[in-house]
Amino acid sequence: MISYKEYLEQHRYAGTTVQRRILVVNRFIKWSQRQGILVEAITYNDLLGYVKELKKDHKSNSIDSQLQAIRTYYDYLVEECICTENPAKELRIQLDRRKLPLGALSEDELEDLYYSYETGTGQDDYIKATQIRNKIITGLLVYQGLNTTCVQKLELEHLQLSKGKIYIPRTRRSNARTLELKPWQIMELDHYQRELHPILTTRTKNHHHKLFPVSKMTGVTTIIVKKLKQINHKVTNGYGIRASVISHWLKHYDIRKVQYMAGHKRILSTEFYRQDNLENLQKAITNYHPMQ
Repeated sequence: MISYKEYLEQHRYAGTTVQRRILVVNRFIKWSQRQGILVEAITYNDLLGYVKELKKDHKSNSIDSQLQAIRTYYDYLVEECICTENPAKELRIQLDRRKLPLGALSEDELEDLYYSYETGTGQDDYIKATQIRNKIITGLLVYQGLNTTCVQKLELEHLQLSKGKIYIPRTRRSNARTLELKPWQIMELDHYQRELHPILTTRTKNHHHKLFPVSKMTGVTTIIVKKLKQINHKVTNGYGIRASVISHWLKHYDIRKVQYMAGHKRILSTEFYRQDNLENLQKAITNYHPMQ
């Protein structure tokens, strides 16, 4: 029999995540002991009581994170044949709702950000290469709806230019997916990987495998957003661009397809970007997160 820690490590959880989940589960076990209930005998209703106690000192997002740890713990107990079922499997709570950024960009405004992004204004080859790199990243923001973390994880091998696609690897918060590229993106990426990427890696002397060889993508996207604000004052940050892109996708595609394109792990994350029918949004929240 393996320990819960070994179970988490086998499933490739990060070291900090393993420590945090063990801490959460230990607190949960101590609570069950105070209640005189065996952990392996806890029911769904018992868990509701635990959540009620957590609400005294924790916000919804924190409680949801703790429930994820408990859910994983019961997956472990089931796998080790200590429990027959996971009582936390269907337990969800209503998360604190984020606010969509004001001044969403129209589809034409999004595309204008890309076409209006000027390049080639510098004399140095390296400067010119960084400007074209930044325009390519802008394209990934406005056409593929990527965030900084996803852009940072891209590698040269993720390009599938012969198929007109790009593979987006998974992150801690998003699923992997393969997305279509616009024809002009394919041409620019082909030119970039053949002629400009070597210039950038020669200067940085590192990160040769990365599509965009920089140590911190946040610094690059800050420069990009600052320039995009000059093109359109409605641009606030990268999240605002991504939110606008996903909102428009929902007008053209089935929600499950949008969930895949956005890399959302939960359908509710996609549902959040529907701005045209708040009544349905609230209904979805109620259905997926029944606890108020």
